[in-house]
Amino acid sequence: MTTSNYDDVTMSDVVSPSTMANRSVRSKATALLAVVAFAAALVTTYIVLQPTTTPLLYPVGVPSAAAPSGDSVPNATQSFLGLQGYHQSYVTEFTGNTLPKGWFSFSGPIHGDAEAYYDPAHLHVANGLLTLRTARDPLNHRNWATAGLCQCGTTHVEGAYFVRSRSLGVGPDNVELLWPKTDIAPPAVEFVESAATSGSSASVHWSSQNHTIHLYLNKVSLTNWNTWGVVWTKTKLIFVVNGRAWATITDRQLIPTSALRLDLEQQTYCSFHYACPSGPASMLVDWVAEYQR
Repeated sequence: MTTSNYDDVTMSDVVSPSTMANRSVRSKATALLAVVAFAAALVTTYIVLQPTTTPLLYPVGVPSAAAPSGDSVPNATQSFLGLQGYHQSYVTEFTGNTLPKGWFSFSGPIHGDAEAYYDPAHLHVANGLLTLRTARDPLNHRNWATAGLCQCGTTHVEGAYFVRSRSLGVGPDNVELLWPKTDIAPPAVEFVESAATSGSSASVHWSSQNHTIHLYLNKVSLTNWNTWGVVWTKTKLIFVVNGRAWATITDRQLIPTSALRLDLEQQTYCSFHYACPSGPASMLVDWVAEYQR
């Protein structure tokens, strides 16, 4: 089951998989629409959600003029109604000029797109910010190269993850996700993904057939600072933005049961005519905060 704390959600316009394949669903992320497509061999669900004004139950940050985003990482002593029984297990504000301990950058061709490439030189830590930058790169034959990294030194089964970030520029697919320790997916949980400047999506991948559910969120500007999160338990996945839950999945078959880590990355899909930049673009990350029970 998938539920939402957002208003005006409709379940309509059921279409066939062939119709869906010919439709750019991502370009519909600003429509007041929910699309559900089912097939015998593949299940993909698309749901578009609208904002609401529910109470703040999850971390956003502590207002601070010294923080690049205007909100510093939550204090370890702060409690949140949505995280009762949790404690803060990890934080980083990307101080200094190197990646924090336990984080590692990606390098080399990206599986799935012949033109896509990770270059560690496109990853920068400075002035309290982590910057992932997409630009043309001689190491990739002047094609676009991006940046990506993982908190490979830390994996969990369950937990709550929050990332304060913003996007500058249009084109690359900016993704914050939980990825298997084994590097063999599914399972995988993308709690924010977008190649645009407004609207975002979350996705859950499960089963050996890589069944997928996509949840789309309207009316959120990605050029502003936002605190994105996911709360992962044995019984549910809760997707969060700026302190509010915007979608919840309670179907147990969709919920990961194996160890996952946090990944932050940009990807291009120029070979597929999607997420292909027209100019340099960046994703900025102010801080990461994690919680365990």
